[in-house]
Amino acid sequence: ALSDVQAWSRLCGWSVPAGGGAPARASVPDLGLLLQLDALSVQTLVQLSGDWLEAAWEEDGRDALRYPRSLWLFALLARLDSDLLADTAARLRLVFRVLTRVRARHSCEEAGSAKLAELSMLVIVVARYFRQAAPGEC
Repeated sequence: ALSDVQAWSRLCGWSVPAGGGAPARASVPDLGLLLQLDALSVQTLVQLSGDWLEAAWEEDGRDALRYPRSLWLFALLARLDSDLLADTAARLRLVFRVLTRVRARHSCEEAGSAKLAELSMLVIVVARYFRQAAPGEC
């Protein structure tokens, strides 16, 4: 159930122990768990992920989307129906803006890195599939 937001935050890798360091008890997305979530739960988790991503951006800058956060975000986007609640669409727009800021912080030397490829794929999914980019933004 989504009643324990802190547990979901830890599971998805968004909770970071005081003083920094690796996320506590984070795991990669589990298909069985994802398939148990109803559409509203998925939208709620995407909204929460937007909040968590924005907070991580303010704290970590270019490292805001570290492993396994990117995997969870992609998995949730894969489960998300394109028929969105207004709040979810607004939060996806926020996710798009933060992802583009994170991507802009990476150097040209990292152009071929797996991390930058993951980040670019998330930007494209949010921008194109969920139509969150204005013309010429992506």
